Amino acid sequence: MTLEENVLSGGAGSAVNNYLQAQRILMPVLNIGLPDSFVEQGTREELLAICGLDTHGIATQIEAFCA
Repeated sequence: MTLEENVLSGGAGSAVNNYLQAQRILMPVLNIGLPDSFVEQGTREELLAICGLDTHGIATQIEAFCA
C-alpha cells in the first residue's frame, strides 16, 4: 500500500508500481492519493475527506482492498 497527499499519476505510488514491475514482482498494490481532477474549495480537513484521504476514507479503502 502506498499513501500520499499528491496526485497518484506520477507520484510515489507510481514509482513503487514501476519498480515492482521492473523487478517482475507480481503483487497487488493499493495506491491511495489525490484524484487527477479539480477538487472544490474547503478546509484542508474537508478536502481530505472529499478525496478519501481522511482516517475514515483511508480505512475504508484498505478494508475494501483486503476483502
